[in-house]
Amino acid sequence: MALRFYYASDGIIAYVMKLIRYGTYLALKQDQEKLDLNILGAAFEQYVYADKPNKVNPFVTDNFDIEQSNSSSTRQKLGATNKRIQPKSRKITSRDVLRTK
Repeated sequence: MALRFYYASDGIIAYVMKLIRYGTYLALKQDQEKLDLNILGAAFEQYVYADKPNKVNPFVTDNFDIEQSNSSSTRQKLGATNKRIQPKSRKITSRDVLRTK
């Protein structure tokens, strides 16, 4: 199951949370006590497939390639995961120019 989640999300926690949250919603709606492969497959179709149309649904088939996931776009750029972590450059103001030491 962990490999299915990893393949579906490419290791991005936001996709894992979307799968779990929507899967929980569907399970409660269908009076089920657990998340099964059918529910997770429906959650994948609803929330992940739109962003990753070239992926097969790992919750409805065993025919998915985890190596393809490792070499895909997730490893294109190394570094921070979002702009909040990036150092912010400050604009030079007149106060900076006129400051005396």
